[in-house]
Amino acid sequence: MNLKNNNITVSEIMSNPQAKKYLLDELAGIINPQMLAFASNMTLKNVLAFAEGRISKEKMCIMLKKLEEF
Repeated sequence: MNLKNNNITVSEIMSNPQAKKYLLDELAGIINPQMLAFASNMTLKNVLAFAEGRISKEKMCIMLKKLEEF
């Protein structure tokens, strides 16, 4: 998946079933489908800024690399 230098929107990511399942599994207890719907027009860059301090930088890097594989 092309993350467009983190300018891809949440809705674009969620349109990929594998990416959606991966994020919901990895972030269980942190996010829920309603939060994703609310953030659907946000860019990944915006979401990463919001997640700072809630998710370790190491985990974010791993997740971004995995999303690129989809």
